[in-house]
Amino acid sequence: MSNINKPRSNFSAGNGISVRFCGEDDNNNASVDVWAMKVSEKFFTVNLILPNGAPEGARWLIGSIALSRKSGDESVWSFKDDERIKAGFHGLTYTVNHEDTTCLVFQTIGMEPKVAFVVPLLDLLQPQEPQRPMPEVIARKRAVAVNLGLGVQYTPTEELLMKHLAQKAKEEEEKRIAKIRKEKEEKRQELISGMLSRRQVTVIANGRQVTAIWVINDEWKILPPKTQVVWGEIGEDGKFYAREVFQVFKERGKEAQKRHRAEVGTGKLLAKATALPEPTSVKVVIVGDVPFEVPTFAVRDELELHQQAGLNSGVLRGVEEGGKFSLFRVSKDKLTPVTDFQVLS
Repeated sequence: MSNINKPRSNFSAGNGISVRFCGEDDNNNASVDVWAMKVSEKFFTVNLILPNGAPEGARWLIGSIALSRKSGDESVWSFKDDERIKAGFHGLTYTVNHEDTTCLVFQTIGMEPKVAFVVPLLDLLQPQEPQRPMPEVIARKRAVAVNLGLGVQYTPTEELLMKHLAQKAKEEEEKRIAKIRKEKEEKRQELISGMLSRRQVTVIANGRQVTAIWVINDEWKILPPKTQVVWGEIGEDGKFYAREVFQVFKERGKEAQKRHRAEVGTGKLLAKATALPEPTSVKVVIVGDVPFEVPTFAVRDELELHQQAGLNSGVLRGVEEGGKFSLFRVSKDKLTPVTDFQVLS
């Protein structure tokens, strides 16, 4: 060996490993740098090699590791005896220092080289290579590949695990999103219930008396369709001042709109029922074995006008719209659909 103080190779050491260049031991096939390595109280000899004809700037490869004994060196690891090589790996092996851990990198060769394995050097010095958790193995491989600017070659078992983890992550994300949606919907329903339970106010708008819940700003947009509201503002004195009345209108996929809007305080209060739309027919309807004559309107809006004008007490009224007959009990604050009935005419 010669040039003991001028190594041609670079041996990165970490995690309690110390190294010292010992000299050259070239042969007909390759240049060889010999390094002494100390781990705890044990000494090893490591051969780094550069094959003859390697391109300029090529990495020095690790060829073998031997435990130094008085009786002679004992082989601990060699490229040709490594389990990955025996299993069919073809490529390069060299050392890198990753997060203060000396690792052996197994890199494929070709147009798009990839990192196939990354093994902590200390693992190779054990009588039996330790079994490390697969997520740790994959994470180390990915990180080293990124640092080296190379791709990653996964084993079939690693691909199987990643597929499993990806599916698990997808399911967890779906659960997280579903939980957020549920909490959001519960909050929305809480806000709606809060609004619907507010005391009702009575105002005059467009010549009729309207009694409905009060709302401010844009909060009415989450209310159920056809909810009648009195919209206004909260004054500096903390009191509610009504500005207009309208009905919440919603089309699928569109933002809520105002329907049947009327400014508060306009027109005279309706005094005669003749100002309201007339029923288009009268049906004989049997509810619970009891027959009733039921005035029937062309659209629900007309029935709601009668309700707003004072029709209530649970009377039965019908709506025949689009060839379909619907029956309602009319109360002061809502129209309740009746589902169990028979129409005779």
